[in-house]
Amino acid sequence: MAVSCRHTVGIISGNSLELNAEDWNSRLMDFMAVVDDFNVRGQRDQISHPGFVSEYKFCTLCGERLDREALGLLTYSEAFDRYMDAKG
Repeated sequence: MAVSCRHTVGIISGNSLELNAEDWNSRLMDFMAVVDDFNVRGQRDQISHPGFVSEYKFCTLCGERLDREALGLLTYSEAFDRYMDAKG
């Protein structure tokens, strides 16, 4: 019986760990809160940059091309739009 790959789909700096498809959306939404805080507080305080998001095109474990839509993965811009809509 073949074991299906959990697909590593990207990395969010600060975390320094590659994230799999199951964790991507929740970790990305958590990162949006950090970015929003940076955008607000960074205008008046000197704070550290929150880091970057890298979205992979291929799984680093199995080499398969990632169909992000089929896997239900949010892009950075989609996540930020959802976060801002939820924020009000």
